[in-house]
Amino acid sequence: MVVTISGSGLGFLIGFAFTPLIARVYQPEAYGLFALFNAFASNITIISTLNLTNAFILPKNNATFYALFKFTIFSVAITTIISFLAFLFLGQWILEAFNATELGAFALLIPVFVFLSAISQVLNAWNVRIKAFARSATSKAGSIAVAKSTTLGYGYMTDGFIGGLIIGEFINVLANSLILLSRRIRRKMILIFKQKSLPVAAAISEYREYPLYALPANWLYACADQVPIYGLTYYYGAESTGYFSFAYSLLNIPLLLIGQSTATVFLQKAAETDQAEPGKLQGITVQLFNRLIYFGLIPFAILGVFGDYIFSVFLGEEWTKAGVFASYLGPYFMFRLVVFPIMSIYRVKRKEKTFLRYAAASLMVLLLVLFLSVQIFSVDGFIVAFSTFAALNHIVLAILIFRMLNVTNIVTIMIKVVLIVLSTFALLFAFRFFILYLI
Repeated sequence: MVVTISGSGLGFLIGFAFTPLIARVYQPEAYGLFALFNAFASNITIISTLNLTNAFILPKNNATFYALFKFTIFSVAITTIISFLAFLFLGQWILEAFNATELGAFALLIPVFVFLSAISQVLNAWNVRIKAFARSATSKAGSIAVAKSTTLGYGYMTDGFIGGLIIGEFINVLANSLILLSRRIRRKMILIFKQKSLPVAAAISEYREYPLYALPANWLYACADQVPIYGLTYYYGAESTGYFSFAYSLLNIPLLLIGQSTATVFLQKAAETDQAEPGKLQGITVQLFNRLIYFGLIPFAILGVFGDYIFSVFLGEEWTKAGVFASYLGPYFMFRLVVFPIMSIYRVKRKEKTFLRYAAASLMVLLLVLFLSVQIFSVDGFIVAFSTFAALNHIVLAILIFRMLNVTNIVTIMIKVVLIVLSTFALLFAFRFFILYLI
């Protein structure tokens, strides 16, 4: 299994190129409020699709796939309406609870953002099913370029008003959806909604583990990443959330650039291998795991050790704190990159119920860890506690995946990974202190 960096990587690189400019326009507090906006929207988006998009690749006949698609669109529409009513009548109370009243009327855009994000996920899953990877890559690059340009221009005109970040992301998901909506898919969609005899009930019954088990599991897994945003905003304020979310978003670029594109290809390969030659699935999984270590180690280690310097030089002195937070988060992102693509093994093996139990247990422990850290530490200790737990959590997840595949040398593999990561970080930290000593 080869590690890939797909054409969609161009989109992430475009976004990265805009980052120094945007960071000099928007203040940390604006980023913190925007992160909270995104956290609300992404949580609802996960629920809206019932996780059925992850099943799109599995049906062998198109009738079943079309039935899943139709039901998913119906679910997205219903969720959008309910969320709009919730924010219309309870929005002010929700914002006050999280000390985020500055979002104001923008909270009513959350349901719209949910709808567009869900549609984008649906169309992306359809493109993956028909192996239209080039279109997915084009959609990423084009939509991000337009969105970042809008965010930057709006920010200059409004002196960094948070609306620019929200409108830019709104344009991003809208443009992405329009590009993914090819003529072929549009024609099929018209036919699907005209058909009255699609086996919707049978399709939902066949893939019921996705809404019953995969949905809550993925939602809990996503919540684990968003808990710091809620906690930071509530206990430490939007400014701290802004530093954290900015650091998180930059560290996420290598993860998306390498991990997401590789995960898409690996899912396709793993599903085919499990059906045709199941005995080879163990080998390609371990091979990918090992290769990802070397692909991701250097960028995350450099950001983890020199984050404060990198952020202050390229983004400005006011973002030095975000660089410190990036240093804390570096080890976690390293292990997340390694594990993220192979998590699809749970889908391939139809073990969603097992993943649900894991996600629920890990989130409960994380909540306990962060609650205790709030009582004991400052904001720095809060983030260190999150990063440490999250890194260990992904190591445990990798072990569980290998056990599922009956890998025999799990201990050897994990010791090797931990030693490589720790030694690399130690060498870079030693180099940093050596430079500081000379200076």
